[in-house]
Amino acid sequence: MSEIEIIPIPNIPEKLWPAVATMKNQLHYLAEMFIFEPNDGITRQHVENMVKTWLSQQYKHKQISDYAVSCDIFTNTPEVIDRCELKIDVAVKFYFWNDLNPDSRGFQDTTPFVFLPITIGPDSGDFT
Repeated sequence: MSEIEIIPIPNIPEKLWPAVATMKNQLHYLAEMFIFEPNDGITRQHVENMVKTWLSQQYKHKQISDYAVSCDIFTNTPEVIDRCELKIDVAVKFYFWNDLNPDSRGFQDTTPFVFLPITIGPDSGDFT
């Protein structure tokens, strides 16, 4: 598995950056099982259901507070399909302990939605 790239994310506490990078990596890994499938309505529905199922488990374990997934004809335009790619748009709200806000009294806060776009295709895997 490739190394996780940690990048600064505006409006997200720095201590959550590794969690965001790890989740994006895990979502990409899940979606890679569809790399050789046709980008049609059935495949898109399977991908969307699989990602929603995985995110619902994260929700049940209090890793995230909300999520949204889109893998349809609007995210997979004819140009995307012609490039043999599959795009999944994922938005996630993370929980975190707010130690800096005295009004929170240590309770969990949530982040704004973090957008995690996933693209799989011929150039997305390491086949060496």
